Amino acid sequence: MRPPSKTNADLKKEVAELTKKIHRLEKTESAYRLTEARLRESEARYRTIIETLQDGYIEVDLSGTFTFINDVICGHLGYTREELIGRNISKIQDDVNAKKTRDIFTQIYKTKTPVKSFELECIRKDGSKRIYELSAALTGDAEGNPVGFRSISRDITERKAMEDALRESENRLRMIVENMYDSIWTMDLNLQYTYLSPSEVRTSGYTAEEALAIPIDQSITPESWTMAQRVFAEEIEREFGSGPADPNRKRILEMELYHKNGGTFWQETTASFIRDENGRATGIMFVGRDITARKKAEQDLQTARDHLLQAEKLSAIGQLSAGVAHEILNPLNIISLELQILREMDALPKEAAEELDICMAQIDRIVAIADGLKHLSRVSDRKMDTVNINSVIAQIMTLHTSQFMIDQIETDVQYGDNLPDMVMDRKKIEQVILNLISNARGAMAGKEKKILRIATRWDPHRRQVQVMVADTGDGIKSEHLSKIFNPFFTTKEQGKGTGLGLSISYGIIKDHGGDIWAENNEEGGASFFFSLPAESAANHHHHAHTGRTS
Repeated sequence: MRPPSKTNADLKKEVAELTKKIHRLEKTESAYRLTEARLRESEARYRTIIETLQDGYIEVDLSGTFTFINDVICGHLGYTREELIGRNISKIQDDVNAKKTRDIFTQIYKTKTPVKSFELECIRKDGSKRIYELSAALTGDAEGNPVGFRSISRDITERKAMEDALRESENRLRMIVENMYDSIWTMDLNLQYTYLSPSEVRTSGYTAEEALAIPIDQSITPESWTMAQRVFAEEIEREFGSGPADPNRKRILEMELYHKNGGTFWQETTASFIRDENGRATGIMFVGRDITARKKAEQDLQTARDHLLQAEKLSAIGQLSAGVAHEILNPLNIISLELQILREMDALPKEAAEELDICMAQIDRIVAIADGLKHLSRVSDRKMDTVNINSVIAQIMTLHTSQFMIDQIETDVQYGDNLPDMVMDRKKIEQVILNLISNARGAMAGKEKKILRIATRWDPHRRQVQVMVADTGDGIKSEHLSKIFNPFFTTKEQGKGTGLGLSISYGIIKDHGGDIWAENNEEGGASFFFSLPAESAANHHHHAHTGRTS
């Protein structure tokens, strides 16, 4: 049977539905075309961005085969785009870097997490190698399935070369600094340490870590610290004051610092400001050189000059003194004889006798001075004996024990071990010791604390015996230290000293080939030292003993 024919109404209905479908398809096609245009526009913009990047950009599939590169990559590697597309990244790497690349891609694939800032080495077309810093991430399709990797890279070959050169330079400079004898340290403007070279241990005995823990004012003697503070204040005022200042200026200081062994050492320090890129002072750099030996040599040289000058003075005065003593004593003998005759006269008034006694006392004083002048001129003969200095001092102390008790002077005598017997003029050395003891007694007169210290010791390096006589008096003024051995120089009251005792002692010690000097001690008094060389020391040694009396 034939199907019933459609009515006109049915046909119109179908036509209307077909028209709607056509309109929908037209809208869909239009939307598709719009989307496609937008996609092309977005892709073009994306490609433009990629091509204008200063950094390289690549895309590879999951196997590492190039699917896209920008022009920067071509410039980096020396290949054309056609030569690289379809080529595996491992073909432009050595085995080590190819494995590193696979490991990173595997990590990204498994964790879905980008890896930032890693370094790889690639081989250019000409065979040279370049170093790149990369960041990589996973790429996916429309459904989000992984399809490959994208990476941005930057050529850091020159930077790495500079870093290596800088590192090599730093290592070389560090080796120089750590092995140089000079100390180098830096401080901020608050005088806090910021660096101290390891060479510090060779100068101060402290390691850099130990030295950094010691406050600066406790590592320098008070005198040097005061001087350093003054110089620092001057430089800060000059640097930040209103006037112009030379930015390259340096200050050189000689400072005495404490050594780990308890002593001190001298250092010549050159100080200069550390500046930032704008030339502003941000800290201070110090370079210190140990000059202890030089200072010692300078001191020894000055001492030798002083001794030479003293010897020349004594020689000149000695020649004069011999004649003066002779010329004085001749008429003095006549005057003394005449006064003695007058003193023996009968019925001499008492007042006249007293005046004559005063005259005779003054004559005795003149005789003593003349006798001193004769000693000063060394006109007397020497009588040399082999004796031990300890026995000389012990005998003197025994004879003067009662006098020390009367003067309420406590004595502390320390006899050195194994002092050799020496050839000396015993009487003259006794005279030196007695003179030093007499001076010590006078210096302590009126003092509540009176201690006479005598010590002997053997110096094996200089092969000499050293004797010290110290008191607890008022010490010696600094301006007098260089004059006390000068003839006729005295700090005693008028009539209480001739000023010849120490000069004569100086001459005696020098005549024995030794040295004599004075210092102020920690107890406020003076310490006198003299040394005698052991050139003629006997073969046997004297056993030490210690004595203390009061």
